[in-house]
Amino acid sequence: MTLSLERGRGPTVRVGVSEPRAVATLSSTQLPMKRDYIDFQDRSSPVGYLITFRCYGTWLHGDEHSSVDRRHRVYGTPGLQPSELRRKHDRDLLKQPPVRLNSRQREVVKGAIHETCTIRGWQLWSVNIRTNHVHVVVSANKKPEAVLSALKANATRAMREAGLWTSDLRPWEFRGSKNYLWSEKPIGGCDRLR
Repeated sequence: MTLSLERGRGPTVRVGVSEPRAVATLSSTQLPMKRDYIDFQDRSSPVGYLITFRCYGTWLHGDEHSSVDRRHRVYGTPGLQPSELRRKHDRDLLKQPPVRLNSRQREVVKGAIHETCTIRGWQLWSVNIRTNHVHVVVSANKKPEAVLSALKANATRAMREAGLWTSDLRPWEFRGSKNYLWSEKPIGGCDRLR
């Protein structure tokens, strides 16, 4: 950590973090701020998020697809290997049959995502609704967890209002994938999601 004085501004503390650097300003009576409260420079804010969420029960641990669990989720390391025993175990734990979206449900979910982004003032770049998962590329002034939660909640609400989802249970898996997009280049390439 280094302290420097800039002309016309108070003391500045530079905190040693990986690029981009975090900068916080201090008055002469304040102690260094906790990292949670550091104001980041504009270049350290993502330009958007790639949000992905799956339909309930369609991607179980042990499937032929790779998956992660709490012991196999470090970036760049192999995921879980296929295992019929693990897949059967997870299938037996399901509270409802796996959810596959039909064409009418996909249209309603797409409309709900557009509506959510419009109402909240988020920039929707791309949306792709598949039978077993949803991809959304969006720029928002919220954390990706809040964006994911809003998209899932409003998609479920819209399907219920249209009479396309009658279960008390949710049609989505718990959580979802939230990838930060740090430049416009990945957003420009999101046409493949359409």
